[in-house]
Amino acid sequence: MAVKTITITVEAYNALSRAKHAHESFSDTVRRLAERSVPLTDFAGAWADAPEDRLEEIERFLETSGRLGWTRLKGRTRRKRAT
Repeated sequence: MAVKTITITVEAYNALSRAKHAHESFSDTVRRLAERSVPLTDFAGAWADAPEDRLEEIERFLETSGRLGWTRLKGRTRRKRAT
């Protein structure tokens, strides 16, 4: 069996370790977690009550992560402020 070595943070390792079942290897755990499919509708409204500073922190992370184009993302995550 071929293997790959990856580097993860201690926090990520601890989270993976907590998710690991007693009978599983770490590879089994990663496969199980990666194969889960959650409908996007399950997240609808998830940030509705989030404080504004938290939303701004999330926006900054997403902007610098490069995972989504900022112009595309900006209109979808920023709350409309009352005028």
